[in-house]
Amino acid sequence: MTDGTRPRPRAAPESWTKTISMAASVSLFAITVAAAICFGGCAFNHGEQLDQRGAEKWIGKPEGELRSALGEPAEAIPFPDTGGKMLIYSAPNAPHYVFETNGSGVIDRAARTK
Repeated sequence: MTDGTRPRPRAAPESWTKTISMAASVSLFAITVAAAICFGGCAFNHGEQLDQRGAEKWIGKPEGELRSALGEPAEAIPFPDTGGKMLIYSAPNAPHYVFETNGSGVIDRAARTK
């Protein structure tokens, strides 16, 4: 242009913006699914697969050892009379376990409930 003005940029065709927004939506969906799989698996860590006998092997061990192996319980219910707790590990489509600790934080009872 000889008059010193810059040409106006052309707008992208409407089909491009739909393609770009569709690609962004698909990418966002893929990232969301990947995060759900990753974090869903972390909600109940099966680093140690437990069965009934596996649950019982925790009897006599400290609560901290259980938490470091299985992660945080879905629910922890204190027993004010003994100072212990009931630790419930449950997740959808996974076995459920209940552990009871004494006032010293040592596991006294363990059972698979589902």
